[in-house]
Amino acid sequence: MFDLGWRIVSRKKFSALEARVGELESQVGAYSQALQATANDRDRIQMMLSRSAAGGEMAPTFVEPDRGTRGYGRVWSNPAADYSRQLGREPINNGLFRAIVSSGGYAQMSMLRDPGVVEATVAWQLDTMKSLNIGRVAWPENFGESPLLPSETTVEVEGRRLSPDLLRFWSYVAALDVHLGQPPRRVLEIGSGYGGFARVMRLHHPGCRFVLLDLQPSLTVAGHFLAHAFPEALIVHATSLSDPSAKDADFVLVAAEHAGDITGESFDLAVNFWSLGEMTRAHVAGYFDLIQARNSVRSLFTVNHVFAPLDTTAHNLPALLDTGGWLSRFDRDWQISFFGIDPLLHDCPVIRHTHMGAAVMAQRQVADLEARRAASEIATQVHREDFVTLAAASPAGDLATSQTVDLHAALQRRGAVVIGPETAFDARRYGDTLQLWRDDSRRGADSAFFRLWNDVRINGSPLSRRLLCLWLASRWRAPIRGGEGPAMLDTVLTEQYEFGAGHDGRWRSDPLLTLPFHVSRNLEAASTLL
Repeated sequence: MFDLGWRIVSRKKFSALEARVGELESQVGAYSQALQATANDRDRIQMMLSRSAAGGEMAPTFVEPDRGTRGYGRVWSNPAADYSRQLGREPINNGLFRAIVSSGGYAQMSMLRDPGVVEATVAWQLDTMKSLNIGRVAWPENFGESPLLPSETTVEVEGRRLSPDLLRFWSYVAALDVHLGQPPRRVLEIGSGYGGFARVMRLHHPGCRFVLLDLQPSLTVAGHFLAHAFPEALIVHATSLSDPSAKDADFVLVAAEHAGDITGESFDLAVNFWSLGEMTRAHVAGYFDLIQARNSVRSLFTVNHVFAPLDTTAHNLPALLDTGGWLSRFDRDWQISFFGIDPLLHDCPVIRHTHMGAAVMAQRQVADLEARRAASEIATQVHREDFVTLAAASPAGDLATSQTVDLHAALQRRGAVVIGPETAFDARRYGDTLQLWRDDSRRGADSAFFRLWNDVRINGSPLSRRLLCLWLASRWRAPIRGGEGPAMLDTVLTEQYEFGAGHDGRWRSDPLLTLPFHVSRNLEAASTLL
């Protein structure tokens, strides 16, 4: 019994009241977010109306990122707080694990509970794996979804319980088998979530040992999940890998705030799936420093967000700009063995509510003169693609008109276009040319995006960086076609900002690449608040 001073209640009733308080706290948080979003929308609409009434472009007022939540970033601040509250009320158990995982923070392809959707997704995944080179990698004998996961996210196939996320993790493991050639002995996973990938990797390679880095609530959840999957495994929560208890552990769980203490270690493989793109830029830089400078990492495999649109008039633009930036962090000393946009099982037609993603698998190797020359030559092949030649400035300004009939004539008159380091490009031009534009359907190492990104990564080519921003602008054509008036959509892609800004996050206008004026102005103004 507890004496609350004014009333005596039983332990059971006190627990019920405590649980109800937790529910109300979550609801208050949700309503606060909704009200804030509504207020932001109201202010943005008022700003647009004012801008339209003024007959011109007015710079929006940006809100500085909340410094109190920068530790976790804008994506994970609220979920991490919610999970911490839940774990603070009761010790982790099967029911609480299932409740936290069911909240959607860790699931990607298993968020929908509709049996028809789950069955169709798994069927598509199984068929797709047969057509990929990963299809020849055999499942472990005990392969199947953990009974701790919600049963409604699984479907039985030939006596195995399968889920979309289980097969997603398996596609990563199988791809590693194909491209690495030998199983890794020691793996560093940054952003381990509830431990889904580590479990599948360990089932396939029982001798593999792991260091898992994540927020403390996630590590608590992962520790419970992995202990259930591998009862005989030694699982250690540590603040440092020099801790004697971590020496022979199968899983060492280290909270993100201690990541800076990991130095001088050797890992066969480092992986990160779908969280680098959700972190602050400072955290992304820190983790790449951990991988590329402070420790020895033989191979790196990551799948993360790409091509997310940014509204450059959004009040929270600085917070949006402060998120991600992972592709620009690869240094030159990686040999890329696999690249893909929406790779493996991520192009599922059944599930389209997820972000676009890119996968990069690479092995540590010093970029010699031959590698640098090859990257430059491959990037040069992009110079003949029409998104480059149509946007290239010409002395006569023969493509300045927006009348289709004149453009036809101008294109016929236009001769060879020479592309060089000093060529200027206008990103507003080619979208209106002939009123036609088709997305680049290439998604692998043959794509213009990869060739230009690889040249920027290895050689730091200013021309390839410029063309990369131009290519990114071509993926969001509505702003280009809208002209320069107040009704124009003010949208860019995240990577357009990433590669147009320096590592300090500040936007720098390129004098040889013309973007809509207010887009550059808004990005420059918002980046000063970072």
